[in-house]
Amino acid sequence: MRLPTLFSLLLSFFVFCIACTNPISKDFVQQVNATLVHERNDTDATRSASSLVNLRGGNDQEKRMLQVIQMIRQAQHDAANDTQTQQETEWLLKRADSLSLQVGYPSLSVWVKSQIGYYYYRLTQLEQALPYFLQASKYIAIPNFQLEIDPVDCLIKNAYYFGNIGDHQLAIDHLEQALLSENIGTKDTAILHYGLGYEYLFLEDTTRAKEYFLAAKAGAQYRDPIRYAKTLGELALIEMSVHNMAEAERLLLNDIKLSEEHHEGRNAMFAQIRLSRLYMDTQRWEEVRVQLDKAENFVVEKDNLLGFQQEIILLKLQLYQHFKEEKLQLSLYQKLREVEEQLKHTDGSEAVKNVKMTLLREQADWNRLVNESKLQKSNLIGIALLMICTLLIILAVSLRISKLRSLRLQHAVFEHKIATIELAKYKSDSRYEQVQHTIQSYRQFIEERNAAIDHLKEEVSKLEIATTNTDVAQREKLEDLLSEHLMSEDNWYRFKRVFVSEYREFYDHVIQQLNGITESQLRIVLLQKIGVSNHEMANLLGVGQESIRKAKQRLRKKYGSHYEDCFDGSTNLATGQYTTQ
Repeated sequence: MRLPTLFSLLLSFFVFCIACTNPISKDFVQQVNATLVHERNDTDATRSASSLVNLRGGNDQEKRMLQVIQMIRQAQHDAANDTQTQQETEWLLKRADSLSLQVGYPSLSVWVKSQIGYYYYRLTQLEQALPYFLQASKYIAIPNFQLEIDPVDCLIKNAYYFGNIGDHQLAIDHLEQALLSENIGTKDTAILHYGLGYEYLFLEDTTRAKEYFLAAKAGAQYRDPIRYAKTLGELALIEMSVHNMAEAERLLLNDIKLSEEHHEGRNAMFAQIRLSRLYMDTQRWEEVRVQLDKAENFVVEKDNLLGFQQEIILLKLQLYQHFKEEKLQLSLYQKLREVEEQLKHTDGSEAVKNVKMTLLREQADWNRLVNESKLQKSNLIGIALLMICTLLIILAVSLRISKLRSLRLQHAVFEHKIATIELAKYKSDSRYEQVQHTIQSYRQFIEERNAAIDHLKEEVSKLEIATTNTDVAQREKLEDLLSEHLMSEDNWYRFKRVFVSEYREFYDHVIQQLNGITESQLRIVLLQKIGVSNHEMANLLGVGQESIRKAKQRLRKKYGSHYEDCFDGSTNLATGQYTTQ
């Protein structure tokens, strides 16, 4: 998302005023940021929490900032094992959000809104998460806006959300921005590489996705075993896409093993579902049942995992269909309808659709406000815009006039070209009529006609992709003229009479030896005999050279040596000599 200039100016002014009246020292912000980054990346959560408690603010604003952060952390601690939203937690989060606005520190607001949005996102409440991520993203989109409170975490959470609702490019932008941050933790790089791989996989760029997953795997191997396990699962998916099932199975089994060792049941469940799909593709149905049962045991009665419940049910339906267990299928269909109804209000396709529609409405409302503000700008800007519009209109009219002139000139050039071709055809026809009708004169006539046909084909090819009515009309006119240059029936019979009168003996020989020869085949034999090439013959007859070659092959197949003798038994007919063998 891109924030309009007006909002950027107002927000910058607001930040400036706050900075002047309620100073929060840079040293204090650095301490807070360092503590939050340490807390996210340190496996000893208790020690990290105590570090946050030990921070002391130097003035009221700094104390309020600490109070807000501690409220968010308390809410996150209380909700760690929740599978649905709790009123107490929601109240605490909203209270923290309200206090963060009183502090007047934009980076704190972005951090708070990102945490609250992620709380709802984690519980698959996409619609409730949208307002918080939307507000956070407006800040992030401001040019030169500095994220100072745990920027990597803010960008990661926003990337997860927007990637989940389908804005993968925005997710990639956030993750790439996070990679450039100076406040990056020991585990963050692997998380960011994993996120980028995940987004590129959605965009079907498996090459870049695999590069990022391998980087994440290397970074997480000794620091973050859960992230390492997740990376194995995504690499398995890529291997499945290229039908490397053995390697995919090995990766998924390792993913499940690591997840179970570190008590990460959700990731183990996710890998089990994926492994069941692999077994289904390889027709290992009993193993499919085992993996789906394990996955189902984890998701049962967890309201925030309804999407996974739906996926498991759909896979089990395929399993039961394979084993023809109809009663089990019927019971599952009822359960599927119940889950799908619940998903409409959480993270199902209907919820995602609603989120996207809300996002579009928010953007439309924002654009409307910006347009209204633009109408209130100074008269100088209005006059400047009017002048620009006037100049653009003049330019458009000038271009239109120039275009019309150009079209008229092109039309004149085209008509001249047509007239030239028609005149050349008329002269060629007249010259042939006036001279003595001989094979030699007809051979010259054929050469002239072929040159004209080649020229016409070249002109037609220039208009092959007709984009305007004028182009279409010109192409049709050229094609009509091209058809007039082809050998008509009258031309053929006139040529045939001349040929018979000059080379009666050869003609009779052909008729006798090539018994049952058709007129079209005779035409090819006589033209070939006077030295007309395949290219010239194709032009005269209005067919492709391949058609001529195939016609000759059929003649050879039908008549064998009798066909070849027609051309081995004489010299060029243009010399007037013919000898039978």
